[in-house]
Amino acid sequence: MHACLLACLTLIIIYINYVVNFQVMIAANDGLFDGPGFNSDESQLMATCLHLLFRVLLALFAWYLHSLFLLLLSCRVADAVLSAS
Repeated sequence: MHACLLACLTLIIIYINYVVNFQVMIAANDGLFDGPGFNSDESQLMATCLHLLFRVLLALFAWYLHSLFLLLLSCRVADAVLSAS
């Protein structure tokens, strides 16, 4: 679990660097999104990797929140049982 989180954090840092480079490319092309280098094979690969990263993060956080919800629910049920007796 911790290795997965570490890998996701590393990928998020790479994503942030990519966004910064993207902003630099836009500035270098006078604010145009369709300047040179935007439709390269590297850009397509990065877009695919980012899409997969966000799907992994969504699944990870959904699992974590679901587990947390079940834990809180079981605590409330236990409290209700204890207070009823």
